[in-house]
Amino acid sequence: MWQRKKLALTVSLAIVSMTAAAVQADEATEEQRQHDVKALAPMTITGASHRADDGVTEGTGAYTSSSMSSATGLRLAPKETPQSVAVITRQQMDDFALGDVSAALSHTTGISVNKAETDRVFPTARGFDITHVQIDGTPIEAQFSVEGDFLADTAIYDRVEIVRGAAGLLSGAGNPSAAINLVRKRPTRAFQGTTALSTGSWDKYRAETDVSGPLTENGRLRGRLVAAYQDNKSYIDFLDQQRKVLYGVGELDLTDNTTLSVGLDYQHQISDGSTYGEPVPLFFSNGQRTDFSRSTTTGTDWTVWDKERSIYFADLVHQFDNGWTAKLSASHLEGDYFGRMQYLSGYMDEDTGTGFNTFLNSFSIDRSQTGVNLFASGPFEMLGREHELIVGWNRARETNDRKWYDPLTNPDPGSFYDWNYPRPVFNEQASRFRKAVTDQSGYYSATRLSITDALSVIAGVRVSNWEREEWVNKQKTDEYRHTDEITPYGGLILDINETYSLYAGYSQIFNPQSNRDVSNQVLAPVEGTSYDVGIKASFLDDRLNASLSVFRIEQDNVAEPDRVVDGEQRYRAREGVVSEGFEAEVSGEVAPGARLYAGYTHRKAEDTQGQAAMTYEPEDMFRLSGTYDLTGGPHNIVVGGAARWQGDIYKENSGPNGETARQGSYVVLDLMARQQLMPALTASVNINNLLDRTYYTTFIYNGGFYGAPRNAELKLQYAF
Repeated sequence: MWQRKKLALTVSLAIVSMTAAAVQADEATEEQRQHDVKALAPMTITGASHRADDGVTEGTGAYTSSSMSSATGLRLAPKETPQSVAVITRQQMDDFALGDVSAALSHTTGISVNKAETDRVFPTARGFDITHVQIDGTPIEAQFSVEGDFLADTAIYDRVEIVRGAAGLLSGAGNPSAAINLVRKRPTRAFQGTTALSTGSWDKYRAETDVSGPLTENGRLRGRLVAAYQDNKSYIDFLDQQRKVLYGVGELDLTDNTTLSVGLDYQHQISDGSTYGEPVPLFFSNGQRTDFSRSTTTGTDWTVWDKERSIYFADLVHQFDNGWTAKLSASHLEGDYFGRMQYLSGYMDEDTGTGFNTFLNSFSIDRSQTGVNLFASGPFEMLGREHELIVGWNRARETNDRKWYDPLTNPDPGSFYDWNYPRPVFNEQASRFRKAVTDQSGYYSATRLSITDALSVIAGVRVSNWEREEWVNKQKTDEYRHTDEITPYGGLILDINETYSLYAGYSQIFNPQSNRDVSNQVLAPVEGTSYDVGIKASFLDDRLNASLSVFRIEQDNVAEPDRVVDGEQRYRAREGVVSEGFEAEVSGEVAPGARLYAGYTHRKAEDTQGQAAMTYEPEDMFRLSGTYDLTGGPHNIVVGGAARWQGDIYKENSGPNGETARQGSYVVLDLMARQQLMPALTASVNINNLLDRTYYTTFIYNGGFYGAPRNAELKLQYAF
């Protein structure tokens, strides 16, 4: 009964939002419409685009998009795309000080950002891990989140595009959770520049500069440079972090229709006092729950996680006179990572604080990945109607080389109540090695067939090859190969009128995995099917989008955490896992100067025995953020707020006697305000977790990770 009430409430909310927007659109005067167009130009998001003015119009304050291509490669409006899609714009990231990708995802409908440790996050959507990440449309494997870009600084990104559900058409392997496309900033044709200084809670200091514009008088050569430096401590004991960001890109118009882009994306993050494994113990050895403060940590003053990576990239784009576009993209990533830390296991005595077992871990990782993406897209005519087609090929090859350095000493951890684990001595020579080389490639094609003025069919297929080779201690141990795997994609879009459309989408799932079971055997590939059905709407010249979607995902060989073996997490495969639910979302300008992003998600997952699956992920989530522009008033102020609510989560067998760890539902409220002090100078303040709510963001192994207490940040930005 309660679930039906929630469904009815959510559907009603979506319908009311759509209706209100439609009424507003009908009642708006022509003068208001002209004001709206000047205040907020429509965004056009095109993954295939090569010029900044073909993509997001920066600085417009937009909270939505008029088109995006991350789902199929075709340039489609949200209501023309047969999947649930979303975008976090540059304006949203600026308004709410979303400094890394995980923070941006935490404001997104349907995504749960599981910050398991100080330096790793495991985002999920629809109950499944997000492992499909792209940068400017080029796949970047996120199987190992320590090397993934979920904690990358957002200063260099123009937007974050999200396709919820299976998205294997453009990249092949991937979970049916969501695909994340990080779209970098591009040079602008007119000069612009900003510099900003920030300070915040826990001794946070940050400096950032962004300069862009033409480098020649005729504007055929353009460049952009973004640089940032940040130093901060934390509410967590011992933790001290530094971040360095450097991004440069140049664009050259070789001809009126051909553009070459070359760039460098460099990020370096260092964490002293980082955690590894279980950040905060949940249970004592007698089965009683702990009640530690939010500053509690299993890290120490000598633990460290150092992540440095550089991506070199180039694009060549040609626009044909017949409307077709061809693009060749290439990128190469070089990453160096180093960790020195400890993992505590077991349960401590409630009276003495002793009893933990210690696993010491020092490692280094050399990672490289080369990716190539080639495609052509454009219109064609058939049977008197115009249609669209994309054909392409891409390949990504990654080498992941890991070394471990054994401890020469192993100090007793002592009591956790008087915690500062002595620094051990590690061997300077590596004693264990593991190397993995993953090579995946595929051909893909998709078409949008205009059957009638109201009905369109989208059909696509990908033929993929996937291969992984692994070495342990320099001896080849495993080789996996999947050849000519076919991944079909299909959808129907029916326009009810100029505002509303109905859609149905279908895609198959193929996802080889590197997860191992307790016997050290690699789990079989995840296979299954994803279905989406829904209604979408677009108001106010595409400046307000709304959607209501219902989804069902059927999968076999789904990996769930089992237990830790030799310091590594092992998994078990679950068969017949079904995740189903619905999502409602509204984003854009709901009134002149008022911008809103709101979404509600409900999902439920069970296996073939009817047992609940993925219980450590919330079944219900609500995301809300918005701002109101008062710059027309005497104080030139923009004010706003955000709310993030989720239902309860629990993890069984977390205690010594099989006890269950549970986190009840909670809401986190944020506030923001920005004032224009001078024509070129603005000041902004952000207050996060306004009510200072104490909660666990994630349960990992037998521990948990606390969300941040109330904190604030002040920023001054100068435009030149």
